[in-house]
This record gives sequence, structure tokens and C-alpha cells, in this order.
Amino acid sequence: MPSGREVNHGEINALLRGCDETPRGRRDGAFLALGYGSGLRRSELSGLDLEDVRLDENASVRVRTGKGAKERLSYLASGSEELILRWLKVRGEEPGPLLMPVRKGGAVQPRRISAHGLYRALESLAKRVGVKPLSPHDLRRSWVMHLLEAGADISVCARLAGHSSISTTERYDKRGEESKRKASRLLHLPV
Repeated sequence: MPSGREVNHGEINALLRGCDETPRGRRDGAFLALGYGSGLRRSELSGLDLEDVRLDENASVRVRTGKGAKERLSYLASGSEELILRWLKVRGEEPGPLLMPVRKGGAVQPRRISAHGLYRALESLAKRVGVKPLSPHDLRRSWVMHLLEAGADISVCARLAGHSSISTTERYDKRGEESKRKASRLLHLPV
């Protein structure tokens, strides 16, 4: 069983509400759009470049992972585009790293934010909005869980997450008896 915790929908909403119009708030909104809205690992988030994100009708992100130098396409959750566009108004349209550090005064540093920097940014945001401590991987874990709860197929979730085995995705599945009851009611016997 994976360590960490599920971040519930109320906590996700609180985190998003905490992403104000400051440069840091806008960057954090884009981070949440990609970390929770696409289930990316923090190393994948840190490695994203502007050219990896498509904000058209096929809103998606090209993800390169260090795990075997694989590449996959992940899709953005509804609403993610707006959060990313808000960040791009601050970041600018220059090629290079998508997510960048933001100084306390609001100045964007034109370099790649580290995976640890993303961890600290989420830690700070959670503390500021009163959400229990969480990690970027908790966002990913919750994304898988919430997709499954919404009825997404587990094999599709596995491919979106970049899991090489569906058994890895199954470890995140915490749906209980209610989901099994609902599934059994999908079929109807004509009597």
C-alpha cells in the first residue's frame, strides 16, 4: 500500500482558492492544474517545458520521465487550461521551463524549479490555506482515486499515469463496497 494520503475534493478546492493573483499564486495554480489535474509526478512537473503543453481543443501535456526515458501524453482536466494561461501571463511565452521559482517579492526567476522546490511550494500553500500537510505525490494519488471514483477505466488510468503495470494503479484504488454495489446495478435484467 502506498504511503501518503488522499486529498479530498474540499481540500483540492481550498488549495485552488489559495492560488491568488500574485505571481506565486498563479504559478501554484498551474502546478495544481498539472499535478492534480493530470497526475504528474513532481520530477515530471519540474522537467516540463513550455513546448510540452498544448492548450487547444486537445488540451494535453507531453511528459518525459526518467523511468526508462519514456514519453507519454497526458490530458488536462477541465479548467486546467485557464490556470495555466494565468501563469503564462506572468511567466511569458519564451521557450524554456514551464514552472519557475518565484521570489518573495514576486519576481519570476527564469530557470527550472526543482522537484524539491515544488514540494516546498505545495507545503507552503497547504499551510497558508489550512490544509493538512501533503506531498505532490498525494495529488497524483488523489487524481488516480478520483478518476476511478468518477468511473474511469483502471487500464486507462494506468496509461495516463505512466504505470507500466496495472497492479501499480490498483494499489491506489481505495473504492469500497459502495462502488461495487453501483457497478452491479449497471446491468439490468429484463423481466
